Amino acid sequence: GDAKGLERSLRKALVKLPTQHPAPASIGMDNTALKVLQRAEDLQGKSEDTHVAVDHLLLALLDDSNVKEAL
Repeated sequence: GDAKGLERSLRKALVKLPTQHPAPASIGMDNTALKVLQRAEDLQGKSEDTHVAVDHLLLALLDDSNVKEAL
């Protein structure tokens, strides 16, 4: 996996996502994003850190099935 290959995979995945025109006035996070954040918070607690760090977020993202599929 090179960086360009990852970028191509992610762009292909993004094209498949639904779109809405015009865009809504306000948006919130979907359940998948909330689960990733919850997983990051769990990792923060297990490592006894005071804040959610980038490494917690990255590890949480790597646990997500959609991200695994893109990689």
